[in-house]
Amino acid sequence: MIFSLLKFVVILILFQHIQETHALTYEWSLMATVGLAAAIIFCLILLWQTRHDLYQTLPSASFAVALLLFIATATALGTFIHQNDSNAVLEERYGAAALSWINRLFLTEIFRSLWFNGLLTVLALSLILAILRRPFWHIRQWGFLLTHGGMVAVII
Repeated sequence: MIFSLLKFVVILILFQHIQETHALTYEWSLMATVGLAAAIIFCLILLWQTRHDLYQTLPSASFAVALLLFIATATALGTFIHQNDSNAVLEERYGAAALSWINRLFLTEIFRSLWFNGLLTVLALSLILAILRRPFWHIRQWGFLLTHGGMVAVII
């Protein structure tokens, strides 16, 4: 489960690298096309392998705990690493080696990065599936519906 989340984050980071490196040139190179195709194929293979367990895994409590740990770690990184600073300021503060990893993982704009928003999207989908698996039309389930639905509203 955690390994699948890591693969998902890596795929989103690859997507964002391809987008960032080729957004300014307005032309797609062969390498960018191959990289994007490989990332899409890898994502589809990942979904195909987990298709039977996806409906069972996403609304589970253990998946929610793992996903929330990922999101909490990313939020902590976004809190401790100064956002939207220049590379010179970041290099002075963290060093050249750390700066290369900060730029590779888009940690200077973590709350606007594709992988962080992808994790939030998976969380919203997980909450929606948890709501749909419960008989929310019964009055005793309304607290569950309002709590989880409220979290989806906050994420959106």
